[in-house]
Amino acid sequence: MPVSGDFYAQYTGRLSGNMKTNYKKGGVMDYFPADTPFIRTIGALSRATAKVGNKFAWPLGLTFSQGHVYAAAGSGAFPFRRARPGKVRQALVDSTNHMHRTATDWETLERAKDGNGNIPDGAFEDTAKRLIRDLRTGTLQRIEESFIYSGTNLGIFLGGANAAVSETITVDGQSVAVVTLAVSYDSFAAQLFTGKEGAPYDFWQMDANGRPQGANPLNVNGTEPLGDSTTTNRPMVLERFTLSTRKLSFSGNTADISAIVTAVNAGTNTYGLTYWGQKGNDTRGLDDVITNGTSSLLYELDPNISSFLQGNVYDNGNTQMTFTRFMRALDPLVQLGLTTTMNATQMIEGAEKISRVDVWCNPTTWRDLMVNETGLVRHNSPGGSVKQGFDEIEFATDVGRTRFISYPKIKKSEMFILPTAMICKTVGATEPYLKDWSNGEEKYLRQLEGVAGVEAAMYGNLGLYVDRPSWALKIKGIRNSDFTA
Repeated sequence: MPVSGDFYAQYTGRLSGNMKTNYKKGGVMDYFPADTPFIRTIGALSRATAKVGNKFAWPLGLTFSQGHVYAAAGSGAFPFRRARPGKVRQALVDSTNHMHRTATDWETLERAKDGNGNIPDGAFEDTAKRLIRDLRTGTLQRIEESFIYSGTNLGIFLGGANAAVSETITVDGQSVAVVTLAVSYDSFAAQLFTGKEGAPYDFWQMDANGRPQGANPLNVNGTEPLGDSTTTNRPMVLERFTLSTRKLSFSGNTADISAIVTAVNAGTNTYGLTYWGQKGNDTRGLDDVITNGTSSLLYELDPNISSFLQGNVYDNGNTQMTFTRFMRALDPLVQLGLTTTMNATQMIEGAEKISRVDVWCNPTTWRDLMVNETGLVRHNSPGGSVKQGFDEIEFATDVGRTRFISYPKIKKSEMFILPTAMICKTVGATEPYLKDWSNGEEKYLRQLEGVAGVEAAMYGNLGLYVDRPSWALKIKGIRNSDFTA
């Protein structure tokens, strides 16, 4: 049964244009990045051996047996002391539903056809193939970002007088009323906003740890219809992103724009972003798990019962990252037993040896480290040519082989250190797949009711599970060489 033409239908015409001509020249040139290295490193979906209700259950051995008895020589038949078995608890992990939709218009479909009404091979990509490729990219990008930052934020805005401005800008030849704000240097990651024009967001007041607070976002003055005829709050839609100034411009309800300008400019509280409808409906991301500490339950377990349930946070003191500072920050991981030289079967039955530890960092941090290490190189013979630089950075550290990954989805002041493939799992009922509408030959496309367009959808049920937070470290307070306030 067709679905009603909802707000997605407003965007069905945006792929229209000289599609047939463009594709015969070799296809659309994608300007946006499509790689998802964090998901790729974790690997395929893992299913727990048991379920409790709708949750996936993972047994964890948190402490080892402590029922030891000491008796001096000549004690004779010394008495037993009571057994103290190790603690085994059950982590209950939620997976979440992810549905991603995209649409195109009839005109775009028709432009791909030749004179006989057929779609030639050279132009087929601009119909179903193009639609599905765009759909897959959009789905995986959102899941990748959820796995890293869901539960915290996608960026914190600079506050204070005139930090937020209400203005009118021109977008695609149309005048649009927007609120324009700048994301702080510390919380900025370029690829969280690259190619996201048109994406819907919620504005939230944030606590000291960057977590959204309260039941409602700032943008609650307008309503948006949903597919079941109910309504929700209208989102703030990204209209413009300026990399050099870290400024974002959002359209939305007029009263919401006014409320955001007033709140941010007051400078009393901190405000930031999540995706529209994300809070309370998504998985717990890596940042959220590591910084949870003992403040709340983690996978329905009290983190106070074991240090292995608590992530580690190191403050770099708003200074540039160097190899010396990095080694100093690794101390909690070393003390808690992480090393690539040990066999992980000592702690996880059936697990393989840890091959290396990953460091996920912003490209500016990666470059500063590369320049720092290149500067330490000394040349023994004068004259001739000199070749310097690194294809990648891998340090020998206290925790073993440590690989640095330059990733623009990581915020400028942060880095995450962990054996990603070992302690991170994708948990859920199904990985994302294309929805089969069973609608004849074009089974992945469905007609939108009342709109000259079709849609495709992707669905998955999955979430991130970090089974040993103690072997994960977040470093904050990094001020790279490109710092601007």
